[in-house]
Amino acid sequence: MNRLIHMMQLSALLALAVSTPSFAAGPDGVPEGASAEQIAANETAARIGEQMYQHDRAAWRASDELNAQLRPEDRPDYLTYITEELDNGNIRVVFYTKLEEALVEFVVFEIDRGNVVSAKMHDDPSQHPLSDLLLKKVAARDVAMQQGAEQKLPLCRSGAANYVTLPPDDEGMIAVYILSPPVIPGRFPLGGHYRFMIDAEGEAVSGRAFENSCLDAPRFERYVHNAPENFPFVHVLDPHPTEIHHFAARYMNLALQVTAAEVTWNIDYVRWTDEEIAAGEAMANGVMPGSQ
Repeated sequence: MNRLIHMMQLSALLALAVSTPSFAAGPDGVPEGASAEQIAANETAARIGEQMYQHDRAAWRASDELNAQLRPEDRPDYLTYITEELDNGNIRVVFYTKLEEALVEFVVFEIDRGNVVSAKMHDDPSQHPLSDLLLKKVAARDVAMQQGAEQKLPLCRSGAANYVTLPPDDEGMIAVYILSPPVIPGRFPLGGHYRFMIDAEGEAVSGRAFENSCLDAPRFERYVHNAPENFPFVHVLDPHPTEIHHFAARYMNLALQVTAAEVTWNIDYVRWTDEEIAAGEAMANGVMPGSQ
């Protein structure tokens, strides 16, 4: 198969050297100077970024719960997990294994925006084969991971790649994202992320990288009184923000200020609660939690 992702030279210095225009938004929040095509592309990116985030967060939450509840000696060997969207908007996370050449469920979680709704370990996994949809998603992910390995796509952090496999679109295409893991405390990678599109026949038909460099951004786990208002940078591969920008910003707890094609977008998903703000201000003032 022809090479699907053509990696360009690392260009972090190039991106940083480009001047960033000042941000100005119209009354509807859209940056001044943005074309209809850019606005539509950013809206699509925001929708996909939210979808990616819900799948990724559900997988992390289910994995943490599985590790907390089941000792390694008490659970069967499993290959990995796959996610699917339920009609109620929740995410189902399925940990599966192989029995007699068939892929079967053995532990299943339902996650509602990061909260565990239900968890079940099947007494007889052989009675719970993966659905046709999940088998297609597993096959698509395996094709994408094979492509990534063959092309030796570099991750921007050590350790195993994360991945997000979205449901098929109206044309049967499955998007598989191979993601650099956020393993450095206080940082979230913006580079080292890739997408492969797998068609209904299970063939990889396109692939792309989202950055040319291993740029990363701050990540805040709690409210910080003197935190910066945003993290500005220049994106050179697209004339608009991508789903990776919208995905990453949700984890960063810091607005991304993305300049693309001389238009600057403010991607802000920061939503601290009053309690989180009070706790952060108390710590800034030297008051430890629970000391009052």
